[in-house]
Amino acid sequence: MASGAAVIASPRGGLPEVVGNAALLALPDDGDALEQAMLSLINDPDLRADYMARGRAQAQKFDVVDARIFLEKVRNRSKKKTT
Repeated sequence: MASGAAVIASPRGGLPEVVGNAALLALPDDGDALEQAMLSLINDPDLRADYMARGRAQAQKFDVVDARIFLEKVRNRSKKKTT
């Protein structure tokens, strides 16, 4: 998403939470759904551009520095609780 590619993701695990509304979802074992998602992005330049823009915006929510700071805060809080 950060690179500007339109994304097709699986609606399993944590992926729906990560991609939000910035990706088409298709079950990995549903070949017809995967084909339809790919064809939609290939054949509809406006849809593709929309998902590219959504993806860039969604990817900005997952900044590595912000994640590191958040995890350090969690770790420090858990240390305080155990001492």
